[in-house]
Amino acid sequence: MLIAVRDINRTKVLCYPFSNRAQFTAILVFIPTDYDPSKHEGIFDSDDICAELLERRPDLAKNISRCGCFKKRGERVAHQHTGSNEFLGYFVVFSRHSRLHALELVKEIRSEFRVSFR
Repeated sequence: MLIAVRDINRTKVLCYPFSNRAQFTAILVFIPTDYDPSKHEGIFDSDDICAELLERRPDLAKNISRCGCFKKRGERVAHQHTGSNEFLGYFVVFSRHSRLHALELVKEIRSEFRVSFR
């Protein structure tokens, strides 16, 4: 936005890294509708998929600052090949250790994510 309003001085200030490094790394992870290759579309037959993951994996929950489920049981979910660009939910994952640690957490969340269709 600063570039758009041509505020060059403040833009330059923001181009330098923090002197004590970043406090944490955060990654916004969207779960697309075609997340499970075996079940691409149908009637959403899960409860709150985010709450279920947090309950099942408390070790991952401590690094998830926010999450949300976009679908409710019984809603129709279209596959992305129909032109629909829907998401089932999202997670905000953070790490105070490193970006690599945050990326490893994201990979773990994607592998542990459970959803069912009917």
